[in-house]
Amino acid sequence: IVLAPIRRAAALGVLVGGAGGAGVVYAACVWRSMLRHGLVAKIEMDDRIWYAALPALGYGLMAGAGMVLGWGQTAGGFLLAGSIGLLLLAAIRNAWDMTVWMVIRKQD
Repeated sequence: IVLAPIRRAAALGVLVGGAGGAGVVYAACVWRSMLRHGLVAKIEMDDRIWYAALPALGYGLMAGAGMVLGWGQTAGGFLLAGSIGLLLLAAIRNAWDMTVWMVIRKQD
């Protein structure tokens, strides 16, 4: 989105904010699914933080960055970079966690 040739700050803000908003909705669906299936009691607190809370925070920051960018403020770029860094960090950690879990689980 950031590399697209968008001339107006408001259009960039809407696109970035929309992507962040969609991510927040997706994170809320993940939380709802975890609660509905009773997984919250089975999943450790650190996994709940890394798999659900930090991505929700990252997407919320992205939505906020969209609003700041839409107002034409350059600080929105730093906020967007921070949100993408947080999402990337969570994704790398979660991929590593899933890989380790698949390798060490007992085979039936």
